[in-house]
Amino acid sequence: MSKSAIFKYDESFGPYHEVYRGIHFRLIDVEADVPVCCLVSTEALHDKAVANGLDENAVLKTFLEFRGEISGLAADKYFHGQSHPLVTSADLNPS
Repeated sequence: MSKSAIFKYDESFGPYHEVYRGIHFRLIDVEADVPVCCLVSTEALHDKAVANGLDENAVLKTFLEFRGEISGLAADKYFHGQSHPLVTSADLNPS
């Protein structure tokens, strides 16, 4: 079974923006029926916005635009042992 088949974005939680840390969101590990709390850093979202010609201060909009990519990175980190995945700028904006 593919990783994408065992995780889904939890729409009921909604993204929660914490100004200095980033955006908290939740995935569901479908096989275990377990919520997975995740975070994408403000720096990662800022850098992603700049790299894509978006408003660098529109952190939530950037998250929503790239939610699929961000969720995939978080799911991969969870799959490899991080219980509370943090998506960093290096993850989201590889050189």
